[in-house]
Amino acid sequence: MRLSHFIALLFLLQFGVTKDALPVFLIDYDKVMGDLFIEPNAFYKTDSRIFTDIIDDATKQSKVFIIFVEDHFCSADVSAKDENGTPFSYLHEDVLKYKAKYIPNVVNPVGTVKRILKPTQSNVFVMKPGQQFQPKKDLSFFYIFFKDAENERRIETLRRHDSIIQEVYDKTRQIANGAVTALYTGKSNPVMLTDSNAIYGDSLPDVGEKSLLNERPVLRAINHHGQGVAVATSLNISMLYNQPFGPVRRCNPYFNPGIIASITISAMCIGVLLKAVSCLFNCHTNDRYDDAYARTPIFSSVE
Repeated sequence: MRLSHFIALLFLLQFGVTKDALPVFLIDYDKVMGDLFIEPNAFYKTDSRIFTDIIDDATKQSKVFIIFVEDHFCSADVSAKDENGTPFSYLHEDVLKYKAKYIPNVVNPVGTVKRILKPTQSNVFVMKPGQQFQPKKDLSFFYIFFKDAENERRIETLRRHDSIIQEVYDKTRQIANGAVTALYTGKSNPVMLTDSNAIYGDSLPDVGEKSLLNERPVLRAINHHGQGVAVATSLNISMLYNQPFGPVRRCNPYFNPGIIASITISAMCIGVLLKAVSCLFNCHTNDRYDDAYARTPIFSSVE
């Protein structure tokens, strides 16, 4: 068994494989979820039970709850950058100003929300390129899906979606008589690695209006957004996460000053311990001992 297979087996045993785990952003300008704290740990999985409590709390404290849904969404989208920087300029600013919370690994978020907030034809909307949207005053919650143009770069698509999210959220806050909370996630994670030749490219099925209320589609483990990924084991890439709007880190969690300081101090303490043990092994005992039955020498002083 190769080392990569052994490491993959350890991850499978420790964390399991979650094919429908996706990143989630919770936009909360009114700070109704101010007490919510979820550490953005790369390997921490938020299951449906915990996420249900979060959605219940958000909907109870909000006048309007908005659900923005990508057809496909993953941590590589969150970390994507080009010459203009991150495509999520508005969302990035919201995270920095604590107006949005990032949950990196939620199991089936859209399915959980649909069980609580039933989608119907009256509260589901599809945003096409160039389309204007005016929220309705009588809706306590509604869904926004995205219909994308063909041959559009993925990063430009995400940048356009970021602007739409900000516009819809601002318009809803203007007409809502109370707090507005929004959720941004996807229907499914597009990256499932099935062999060492798996590719992360750009051939994905289009979003159809008739399929918006159906269950998430079955995905092919091949192409997504024109980026290549080569791995040596059968491991779902949804287990490999990163901090929001930071560089992608594979096969390891992120580091922060606290983690680095802990590792440094631990290394120093271990070094001191090893030095002390080596000193103990270098102690030499006497090669001769006094005879217990011999006469005790007596020394007298002479004046």
